[in-house]
Amino acid sequence: MNIDNLVNELTPIKGDFNDLSKFDFPGVYIIYDGNDEIVYIGSAYTRNISERLKQYISKSKSGNTLANDICKLDFKVEKTDAISNEQREKALKKIRKFKILAIRHNDLEYNLIQQYKPKYNLNGKTATKK
Repeated sequence: MNIDNLVNELTPIKGDFNDLSKFDFPGVYIIYDGNDEIVYIGSAYTRNISERLKQYISKSKSGNTLANDICKLDFKVEKTDAISNEQREKALKKIRKFKILAIRHNDLEYNLIQQYKPKYNLNGKTATKK
């Protein structure tokens, strides 16, 4: 399985953090940086993807695993509670530049994380640190 095959088999929705309304459905989302590198894979099955993505651009520390993981890797912060407001703002600025590909599907997240090992998927049994 690879993302190119998924794109051909399913109808993914592409976008960014500037317009999350197009992601009002449950499924899997893939976040890319400016170099088209997959940096995060997540899912939202009990709510819409747009609701989950809104957490990533929120200033709240609660539920923003992406900003926390960016701070841990990029700014070498060891613990979430040690992240400064300046570091969090830099992470949020970085997130707002990411691109998103979302797919209506119920079981892709685990397989995609195992295959691509995105650098910001630090939590859970499926993630690996580089």
